[in-house]
Amino acid sequence: MQIGWITHESGIWYFLEAQDEKMLGSLKKGWYHDNNDKYWYYLSPQTGVMEKGWQMINNKWYYFSEIQRNLKYNNETGKNEYYPQRPYGSMYINEKTPDNYNIGNDGSLIGN
Repeated sequence: MQIGWITHESGIWYFLEAQDEKMLGSLKKGWYHDNNDKYWYYLSPQTGVMEKGWQMINNKWYYFSEIQRNLKYNNETGKNEYYPQRPYGSMYINEKTPDNYNIGNDGSLIGN
């Protein structure tokens, strides 16, 4: 059974969740909270494609990471670590976006 994050050869990401005892992966759509990394994601309600960048959802603007993580060696810790730390496609909450906009605790643009 194939479940979890799936990357198409074109670079598009999807999430397949377990479908009861049939051991089939079901395409997730809409909001998704990943219990492993504790981040929120938004998967297109039509296609299930993971959204990135600025997205208007229910008349509010949200920002999702556009940068894919790379494994790099950290000389200070002596370990391989992911940079940036934030997962690809994850929603920003209570922080500034890379283009310097403030995001609130619900993940939406402040002043939206």
